[in-house]
Amino acid sequence: MSFSPLEMEKQVFKVMDVVLSKPSERWPIIAEKAGLEKEQLFDILNYLDREGYLENIDFARDGKNKIRIPFLENAAITEKGLEFMKKMQGKNEEINFNKAKTSSLPTVFISYNWDNDNVASKVEMALSGKAIVYRDKKNIPNWGSLSDFMNSIRKQDFAVLVISEPYLKSVACLFEVMQLMKDEGWNDKAMFIVLKDAHIYGPLGRAKYISYWTEQCGELEKTIASLPASATSELNLDLRKAVLIRDNIGEFLTKVADASNPDLDKVIRAIISRVSSVETESELSTVEKNKKQPNRLSKEAASILITAANGDMAIIFSSESLSSYGISINNKAFVNLPCNQGREVACWKNAIESLLNLGLIEDKDYKGELFGLTPTGYDVADQYAAQMNGEKLTCPQCHYSGPTIENGVCPICGFSASDTKSDQINDDPIHIVGVITEEVGTPRNDGTRGSALYKVPLRLSKKPSNRWGDLFVAAWNNPPRFTTMHRPGIASVLGDKIVLNGTTMEEVRDCHLDTLKLCVDIANTKEAQILEQERLKKEQEELRKQRHYNNVQKIADEIKF
Repeated sequence: MSFSPLEMEKQVFKVMDVVLSKPSERWPIIAEKAGLEKEQLFDILNYLDREGYLENIDFARDGKNKIRIPFLENAAITEKGLEFMKKMQGKNEEINFNKAKTSSLPTVFISYNWDNDNVASKVEMALSGKAIVYRDKKNIPNWGSLSDFMNSIRKQDFAVLVISEPYLKSVACLFEVMQLMKDEGWNDKAMFIVLKDAHIYGPLGRAKYISYWTEQCGELEKTIASLPASATSELNLDLRKAVLIRDNIGEFLTKVADASNPDLDKVIRAIISRVSSVETESELSTVEKNKKQPNRLSKEAASILITAANGDMAIIFSSESLSSYGISINNKAFVNLPCNQGREVACWKNAIESLLNLGLIEDKDYKGELFGLTPTGYDVADQYAAQMNGEKLTCPQCHYSGPTIENGVCPICGFSASDTKSDQINDDPIHIVGVITEEVGTPRNDGTRGSALYKVPLRLSKKPSNRWGDLFVAAWNNPPRFTTMHRPGIASVLGDKIVLNGTTMEEVRDCHLDTLKLCVDIANTKEAQILEQERLKKEQEELRKQRHYNNVQKIADEIKF
């Protein structure tokens, strides 16, 4: 054959993918889809048969020259072929577990503790030829990113969770669960294998695991507090993971205990049955579907898409630190939230991920931080813009740029262009008007930590500047006076309101009221000081320029040619 060894691997992978997607296709169609000549395709099929990557390929002599014609209706992947496909998925630059599926076979992510490797191997063997299976030992290449692999659990069609005592005490295992739970319908694609040492079916058993993670967080907090701040950045990331697990493990265990989990001797057969029942998607590609159904995007995803499409560069940058999560579009801040605003942060993260999964944006740096619009993304953005009949707005609050649903009202933060004149006339200091009762949240009250808390929004007398919002949040996080019930990190400023996400109405009345007034006063005072400094600086600069120009003019008058 005329292929180099590396190119040969790629061509073999491509042919296997096409054959497994539609084994009933005749060889001319397969050759066309794989971009190969007839002789090249036949050579590769002979190779697959000879090497044992596919089984049940039937050959028959046909034609004048009695060429071996392949019949692929019964072709199936072997264990050796599955290992080759996995190797290529980890090796090929164009394919990895974070990208779209390469086959019509469903994908299954196995989440397990290494103490239960034998169970995971049984599941993988049972699914051979029926699904593309992802597990850490097989799909993470040497020096590959463990975090990227754990995050990829949300990309797959199904997730098999092998739940045991070691699993429920492992940060790595439960972090995969936390990633899965970010999706609203995560429970629909999860299949649980509950081993005998996992005591989750009684409330005392579940409480034991919640207590374990509470203790882990406490010990880690004490350790971090005893170390220099400059040496604890990575430990703080570990603490954030542990806190995330502590706050959500109760909900997870309740879901698992409530599920109708098959007995151990029947569970693998049940997994095979469920995976095999997946219908092949229609010929219409995901991208084409979304071209015809733009309303499938969330408001957040649509806003990102339209704003990016209205800029010259169409560049989206997503960043996360220990304290905040932000999105900037075309080099302008778009979203900036404290990390403890978990629900809002999750919405915007999901918006980015949905745009990526639907092929509307593409990862420019392969780190999940820098994105650009695809041609399809531009098309869908135009369709969304056509549905918004309002005049175009460039919002000074959140930097959204695009048409509005209502004339002059930003679909993101609610900023109204008609308010700017009244805001400019009203130079009174900002103050809190009252609670926005219709927007007060509701507690989950599911017994998990923090489930009794909810969102309380407060109306401001006018829309403050972004600078004022930053000053208020900074004051709230570190106020000069506060009660023992103070909750730093729960405040944000959105449009003309302060949002306390993680409190109660009683706490606002009894504990937070004085602190709120104090922080508003601090923000007013500091912003006024900054504005005065900027005014004086501007005056001094104008004076310096004027003196310079006067001096230039004086000397010019003295020069005689």
